[in-house]
Amino acid sequence: MFIENLLNLLKLKGIKQVELCKKIDIPKTSINNWKNGSMPSIETANKIAKELDVTLDYLVNGEEKEDCTTWQQKTNKK
Repeated sequence: MFIENLLNLLKLKGIKQVELCKKIDIPKTSINNWKNGSMPSIETANKIAKELDVTLDYLVNGEEKEDCTTWQQKTNKK
């Protein structure tokens, strides 16, 4: 589910896979590894969620709980 959600978000936001890798400083091969069944570390998943402005729950599960906010929403509340 993670990789499908990631690829859908990238498409919706018009971000290329290589661009995401560069922005969050991970190897270009990472997304292909995830396509083949591996998973990112929690640290990397958090970086992805932050970069795409979604919750980690949304990135992993494809849905948000009612009490979840995006990174941008959390930042704007401060």
